[in-house]
Amino acid sequence: MPDSKRQPGAMKWKLIGIGTAIMLAIPGAAVQLDLQSARDASLARYVPKFARSTALEVTARDQDAGSDKALAYAESERLLARRPVPAENLSLYGLLAFETGKPKQADAAFALAAQRGWRDTLTQELVINAALQTQDWQVAADRLTALWSANLDAPNITEVSKAALGVGAVQEAFGARLAHKPRWQSDFLRWAGENLSLESAANTVHAAIVQRAEFKCNELAALARNMAFGGQPDAAALAWSGPCRNPKALSASDFGFDEPDEGYERGPFEWIYPEFAAFSRTFNSDGKPAVMTVSNSDPENRTAAMRLVRLAPGAHSVTVSAQGSAASRVFVRVECIAQDGERGLIARDYATAGAIAFEVPAVSCSEQLLTVMVGRGETAAMYLQLS
Repeated sequence: MPDSKRQPGAMKWKLIGIGTAIMLAIPGAAVQLDLQSARDASLARYVPKFARSTALEVTARDQDAGSDKALAYAESERLLARRPVPAENLSLYGLLAFETGKPKQADAAFALAAQRGWRDTLTQELVINAALQTQDWQVAADRLTALWSANLDAPNITEVSKAALGVGAVQEAFGARLAHKPRWQSDFLRWAGENLSLESAANTVHAAIVQRAEFKCNELAALARNMAFGGQPDAAALAWSGPCRNPKALSASDFGFDEPDEGYERGPFEWIYPEFAAFSRTFNSDGKPAVMTVSNSDPENRTAAMRLVRLAPGAHSVTVSAQGSAASRVFVRVECIAQDGERGLIARDYATAGAIAFEVPAVSCSEQLLTVMVGRGETAAMYLQLS
């Protein structure tokens, strides 16, 4: 439940005119009502003409449903007289009052619904849309938090959340509230990764981290890696800025092969070591740089390590030194990753060729992916240098 100090009366939100603002948000709310009619056929007759979709099918099946808006309004009046407290009844009455040309009644109904409707999804959507139009970002964040807290299966939660979290001020305010909602933090991380722009997701998550959110590190790492591999390294770094990051992680200029620390998840710019059958790795960090020995019993070439880096435009080279029976079969690949996640190969060669030179272009290459592959046999004391 939202903090009682943030309730509309205590927040001193301008209730004068809120009904009018909500009426501007009616199209979005009507769409939600249309979706809800699929679950409750009795709602079909109340869906405004401009939003009818699901309701048309429902109404066709319901022979008793009428199409007279005046009758529907009268029915909503009777419903409100019997049950005047629930916000959903007020919202429904407000919609029908608006539809039948009674703006004053609609205004009053929406204002009351806004005060009461902390658990009603239709009311929440109405208030969020109204708050966005009046640029009352704190109210939008409050009601979006209430919507997520009350009903993660609300039909229109994706649309209204995307609209609200497209605003920077709402991202910050909602993130601060998200920090104290552990019950649905995991749901939000998954949803944000699939529905928000990477920048919006990163800003919201970072705002929560600033307020000491305790996200599950494996879930946050997955989101940050998706951002990085999606061509948004700044967003990835922002999302991975909290306590989940290993304080002993290699610096951006250190390319030693570090042994994974079981106490920490791998961040978006650390070495990734894919697992395969008939494949093993050992690490030695006594010297500088740290080295890795790989044993590959499979006839196929396998990825020993891969890492995202952020190199400046211009000329660079990569060298991999190794010993052992498979040292001559170490293969290096360098790819550009553009801001839209598209990849382009800029270098590939066997390490025995010496320094592998490549050029990082000034555009469409915001980060680069280094991949080191090994053939069958043992590749010992392997280390990489990048210049």
